[in-house]
Amino acid sequence: MPQPIRLFALSLAGALALSGTGCASLFAKAPAKAEVAPVALTQEEADVFNATNEFRKANNLPELKPDVKLVALARQRSRDMAARDYFSHVSPEGGDVFASMRDERITYWAAGENLARNNFPAETSAAEAMDGWRKSPEHRANLLHPAFGHIGVGVAKAKDGKAYITEVFTD
Repeated sequence: MPQPIRLFALSLAGALALSGTGCASLFAKAPAKAEVAPVALTQEEADVFNATNEFRKANNLPELKPDVKLVALARQRSRDMAARDYFSHVSPEGGDVFASMRDERITYWAAGENLARNNFPAETSAAEAMDGWRKSPEHRANLLHPAFGHIGVGVAKAKDGKAYITEVFTD
């Protein structure tokens, strides 16, 4: 059996301040976010969501709340990468998560994205992604960003079995 691969991209928005290692996006805040209905996550998405909040709790940070629009966006980004066989914060057309948020009228002060791709079995895929994110300074910064309060998680499988995992964070 082939050895599972681990591939991780650099994260966007490691901090509120722009830096050479990542990219942050700050916009003037639009109207306050309305409370949304509960979000239904797949088991793999729930595994990533729960692991992210466990990590935040272990680091004395409040849990992130799932956001229906962010979940839809994260799913769309994962599905697009899986369907078109690319792995990047930037689509082949040049769009990124911040452009997608503008298109979807998602407002924020601070936002970020973590991506992972692996071919581990479904029951370990989320844990492997989290392990890689915790070890990467840019991804870890997103996981522990104190300004982030909302999250969307999306997982999609490519035809070759690789899982594409996207986390989208906002304040």
